[in-house]
Amino acid sequence: MPARSVRLLLVAGLLSAAAACGGRGREARAASAPRSVVPAAGVGAAPFGADLGRRVAAEARVGALARRRFTQAALWDALGPALRAGGGALRVTEVGRSGQGRALRAVTAGEGRTVVLLWSQMHGDESTATMALADLLAWFAGAPAGGPDGDALRARLSAALTVVAVPMLNPDGAERFRRENAAGLDVNRDARRQATPEGRALARLADSLRPAFAFNLHDHDTRLVGGRRGRPVAVSLLAPAAGADGAWGPARSAARLVAAGLAAGLASELPGRVARYDDAYTPDAFGEWMQARGVATVLVEAGALPGDGERQRLRALHVAALLGALDAIATGAWRGADAGVYDRLPAGRLP
Repeated sequence: MPARSVRLLLVAGLLSAAAACGGRGREARAASAPRSVVPAAGVGAAPFGADLGRRVAAEARVGALARRRFTQAALWDALGPALRAGGGALRVTEVGRSGQGRALRAVTAGEGRTVVLLWSQMHGDESTATMALADLLAWFAGAPAGGPDGDALRARLSAALTVVAVPMLNPDGAERFRRENAAGLDVNRDARRQATPEGRALARLADSLRPAFAFNLHDHDTRLVGGRRGRPVAVSLLAPAAGADGAWGPARSAARLVAAGLAAGLASELPGRVARYDDAYTPDAFGEWMQARGVATVLVEAGALPGDGERQRLRALHVAALLGALDAIATGAWRGADAGVYDRLPAGRLP
């Protein structure tokens, strides 16, 4: 499956808000992206703003997905109108089959040279980002959201990026709303063995696409707290290590800048509720596997917010954050992020 035929869409975070400079930021800005990253034409266009992200999240929302628990059939039924109305803006490709025979599908948006891969729900009970990806895909398909500014942003991203999203990697687990796949295996601990059909499909897709950036989207334990006050964590971020030595090579350094932009963009919406995920090296996990292969990979984990049991507010925040990050990748603004924002994130911990 050639890279240009599998362009899909995915998410990225409010990176534009992180164009700050300083200390360790200058050092990290010297890091280059792991693969060719071509800034979009017309970089002088109006910068992405948080208000635009909020508008897109509200106006492109796929209303049929209103609760955290849904099946693969419900997901693709909900996406059906956008796929039919998109006029070819979205391309759907089957990339494998689950253990129980369900189709594993990637959706591609854009025609740009920089490939971004996003995947969600490799744990079947972690669906926050799946809902956000559905909204983003509907927007890429042409949903009228964000007015003229939204149209300009969509054109900019589509020209610069090929976004490939796998919105539900573990449909068998989603069927029962459980973490593991049908065989009781954790797909995110299968990067090296690739014993699961879902893990093999993701690995093959990554090898065929050779993306510059990747987003590994999850939900974490809602008991996680961070900072001195021990506030519940709403979003955790991580630029996972590529090896046991924890070195900051080009891919991981680029991922740190993207994560720093996400953190900066989310800070105003979630003060004191953004943390750094546990950075213990896990060689069997796909984030580490991708990073080791030169793909700048960011782990994004959704937690919980008071009164948001179905994760609808977090879903909207993911849409806005990922849009901003995608725009920063498209324009090259990610290089201007301050790595210190990421380094200063409190470590999430269980109380």
